[in-house]
Amino acid sequence: CKIDFIIAEIPTVNKGSFTLLQGLIKKAKASKLLCAYDYGTTSDIAALNTADTNAIKLPLNNIEITNWCADNFSSYMQSSPSLTQRLLSDQNIKSILAANIQVNCECPQHLAELIYKLTSFEKYCSECEARNAKDAAIHKELLESAQKARYIIEEALIMVAKTENLEY
Repeated sequence: CKIDFIIAEIPTVNKGSFTLLQGLIKKAKASKLLCAYDYGTTSDIAALNTADTNAIKLPLNNIEITNWCADNFSSYMQSSPSLTQRLLSDQNIKSILAANIQVNCECPQHLAELIYKLTSFEKYCSECEARNAKDAAIHKELLESAQKARYIIEEALIMVAKTENLEY
């Protein structure tokens, strides 16, 4: 089978990491590798950012992986069903909102409210009655638009959580 990419999680990046990861790519016959790490020197981490490999700090989250895939595989987001899947569960959102956020505003709360509203609108669109094919087509378009909007707002809330170093 063809392997597009590998995600390798290693606790530390050092001078031998590059050789180890290149060997893994060759053995698996993968085209790219994303290395998730906890610690390493700036120079060793920089050495992993090549055409075949990239390094990213742990912990990983869905949006980082999605963005990396979109950056490295041109067709990834074109037909991906990932927009229909939520990046954050209701529990994830509650965890973020319950944390001691240093941002001195209500933006996280407002983002959460938008996510909840858009999720409800997605459900509404999927349940709308269609009198004919034209009605069905417009409801499908509305659903897809709501999914895209919710996805973008979830990315924004994740950005706030990452800025605050929150786990969710």
